Amino acid sequence: MTGGRSVYSEQDLQQWQASKANPVKVINYLLAAYIEPAIELKRLQEFGILGAHPPQSIYKIAPEKLGLLLSLIDLSFAP
Repeated sequence: MTGGRSVYSEQDLQQWQASKANPVKVINYLLAAYIEPAIELKRLQEFGILGAHPPQSIYKIAPEKLGLLLSLIDLSFAP
């Protein structure tokens, strides 16, 4: 169902019995690269990319902060 890239097992997903009336949201993403070395939380907070309490799940980066974030990392290709 999810191409083997899920934190849920196939059985978990089937038990939810997704339908039009009872949808299950699936987010498909592509891992472009690992950020090496990692950017420290304190630095992300200093630049205003993250707030005082970092998110525990998927987080939308403000468009005006995305350029700054991309300038801090080397993806080995042009973003």
